[in-house]
Amino acid sequence: MIQDLLNNNEFIFSKYMNLKGLRYPKILILDKIFLFGSQKYKNDNNKVKYLINKYELDKQLNVILDSRLILDLSIIIDEYFEDINLSSWLRNIYSLDNRIYLNIELKFNLGNKFIHKNYLIETTDFIEFKILKKYDLDEYFLFFDLNDKIFCSKIKERDYFCWGEYLFNFKINNENIIPNFDKIVNYKQDRGHVLHNILFDSNANKYIFIFSIRHKIDKYTNYSNNNDYIYRLYKAETKDFKNFYNTEEIKTNHKDLNIEFLSYPNYFKYKNKQYLICNQDEFGKSKNLVLFKNK
Repeated sequence: MIQDLLNNNEFIFSKYMNLKGLRYPKILILDKIFLFGSQKYKNDNNKVKYLINKYELDKQLNVILDSRLILDLSIIIDEYFEDINLSSWLRNIYSLDNRIYLNIELKFNLGNKFIHKNYLIETTDFIEFKILKKYDLDEYFLFFDLNDKIFCSKIKERDYFCWGEYLFNFKINNENIIPNFDKIVNYKQDRGHVLHNILFDSNANKYIFIFSIRHKIDKYTNYSNNNDYIYRLYKAETKDFKNFYNTEEIKTNHKDLNIEFLSYPNYFKYKNKQYLICNQDEFGKSKNLVLFKNK
C-alpha cells in the first residue's frame, strides 16, 4: 500500500521495457529498484511451469538482465523446482521494518482444473524465507492481506473459460463481502476481477483500488483479438471496502502501439513520477513489458 494519490486518470506511453516473457510484474523500491514476475521455467507434456524471478532496474528503469534471480521457495514445498504441475505467482510484495513480505500463490495444474495455495512469507535477502501464514482459500485468487482484511476473487469453474470465472469476494472481519460499485462493475456480466494496487490518500482518508475486469467480447464487435475476452483497467475509491465510488476506466494511449489491451498493471512511484508497468494483450508470454507514465 502506498500513501499517495493518482495525479489523474490518464497514463501515456513511456517505453517498452528490455525484457520479454515476464508475467504479472511487480515493482518494489528499496535502496534498489526491484522487478518481480513469473517466467517460464520448463515445458513438459504440454504443461508450462512458471516460477517467480527477481531483477534489478537501473536509474533509467531499464532491466539489468544479468541480475536475474529465481526465487527458491522450496521452504513451502520440497518439489518446488521439480513438479511440472506447480507454478508460482507473486500477488503482492511490500516492506515493513526492514523486512520484506510476499503474498505467494502456488498454482497446481491438474489437467482439467487448477488448485490455488496461498501463503504469506517474509525475507530480508530473497535467499532465506520464512512462512508466516497459509491461507485456507484454495478456491480464491488472493491479492492483498491488509491487516487481516483479505481482498480476493472467488473462482468458479465455467465451461467458457479454462481459468473459470473469478469475481470480487472480500473477507473482512470474518465476513464474506461482495463489494458494491457505483458503476461499471457487473457481477452478472463480468468474467474476472483482478486487483492490482491499493493506494491510500491520507488527506481524504480514502483508499484507491486499481483493478482490471475481464470483459466478454460480443462476437459481432470489431476486435481482431483471437480470444473472446478483453481486459480493461479501472480505479475506484472507498472508505469502508464495501462501497466503492468514482469508478472510472484508466485511460492509456496504447491503441497506437499495436497493443489491443493491457493486462496485469502494477502502479509505482519513482522520482515523484507515477507509473504503470504492464503486460500486453498476450499476458506477458512472449512480448515486452510496457511502461506508462501518469500524464
